[in-house]
Amino acid sequence: MPESHVQRTGKDPGLKMNFRIEAGGIAVADFRTCTMPEATWSTVGYRAGTDPPLDRHQRGKKSIGDVTLTRGLCKDVSGMKEWFESGDRQSVSLIQLDHLGNEIQRVECYEVFPIAFKPIDDVDADSDGINVESITLKIEDM
Repeated sequence: MPESHVQRTGKDPGLKMNFRIEAGGIAVADFRTCTMPEATWSTVGYRAGTDPPLDRHQRGKKSIGDVTLTRGLCKDVSGMKEWFESGDRQSVSLIQLDHLGNEIQRVECYEVFPIAFKPIDDVDADSDGINVESITLKIEDM
């Protein structure tokens, strides 16, 4: 009987816990969480005076939500603050992996630049959690 924790290739959906981030085609430091972007279209209602009493709708503008990445704060890890300060635009890939580390799906994001940076998580003397830093990215296209 197969072990219950082993995924069956091609049969089981990918686990949310396995992902990788690439910026400019280069794998960047490991991240703890990644909010995936959502692309939406607004709708524009229209009705001419001779139309039935119902609005017709068509697509309006496309918008893409922000991505927030968090990772454990380490003494020797850098890069996010420098990117935030520079404001450089990059292409970023959000990559879903299977249980063996193989790529399942890739979301390509273009003209990505940082809009918020939190260098240290909120602190709490009663907490035994891990300290994390986070960066929020604006995506112009995907």
